[in-house]
Amino acid sequence: PHCTDRFPEKIRQTIAEHLAAAVDGLRKSGEIEFVARGLLTRSWFRALTGDEAGAKADLDEAWDLARGAPLFQTDVLLTRARLFHHQNPTQARTALARARALIHQHGYHRRDQELTDAEAVIGTAQTQRQGGRADAYPPLYIYSWRYREKPPGFRKRRFGSWRNL
Repeated sequence: PHCTDRFPEKIRQTIAEHLAAAVDGLRKSGEIEFVARGLLTRSWFRALTGDEAGAKADLDEAWDLARGAPLFQTDVLLTRARLFHHQNPTQARTALARARALIHQHGYHRRDQELTDAEAVIGTAQTQRQGGRADAYPPLYIYSWRYREKPPGFRKRRFGSWRNL
């Protein structure tokens, strides 16, 4: 689904110019992690406005930058699956399976909700959490106060952190 009917051409051009300037500025900064995030944002915009080739090019570049950084690879896989599942559902399911493996391997559970949403849309929902949500997490995993959902059995500690007791 494209958003070309929601935004007039002038607004889309302005947004595209600002995103291009932002990505160029991030490249000049030399911080690879921010460049990858900027490319992911621009790929969303390009896909929503119908520029699928540009969106795929941004995702490919973000993937190249994410080599050796599994958390960024997870973000790229999730974005690719969510944007292009209508073109190749098998490839999207494979990307989601790889993202799920990386999430569990590296404890990147802040992306659990995105993974669940993507699986629901694409139709690959899996029942991995039998026996309760806490089974999906390592026993002494410490949660930051930023996480919205806390598995059962977790209590709030002083100073805003969460710990399995």
